[in-house]
Amino acid sequence: MNRREILATSVGLGVLAVSGAVRAQQAKPAKLDKRGELLASLAECQRTGEDCVAHCAEELGKGNQEMANCNRRVLEMLAVTRATLTLAAMNSSQAKSLATLCAQTCATCKEACAEHKAHFGHGMHLACKACMEACERCEAACKAYAA
Repeated sequence: MNRREILATSVGLGVLAVSGAVRAQQAKPAKLDKRGELLASLAECQRTGEDCVAHCAEELGKGNQEMANCNRRVLEMLAVTRATLTLAAMNSSQAKSLATLCAQTCATCKEACAEHKAHFGHGMHLACKACMEACERCEAACKAYAA
């Protein structure tokens, strides 16, 4: 390949990269439908819930028994959100029924995480705070999807 071919290839690739970036900036983010919102919120609950369970396990290992209820409720939430995520992703006819149960489970988890709310301002139990907030969003998404 000579200099002219290398230069033409480089310029061509640069033009493609710039035009792709311009198109990406011009594209408006699509609003998610109820199912999309549900899937996103379920995935966020899974992520934050796993962090919260790890935090609870660490605290329980130190002897902090105040984390026992939070740990149990988060584990329940993880089981139900995982099943709901699977059925909703498959567009199963059972997904709406399970979303109703999931909303209830997220509400219970949210309440258990909120037991540590007094510590959030001190930078403690922030994994519980993130889980609580994710459960609040997921509860709303589950209710909207199931309606």
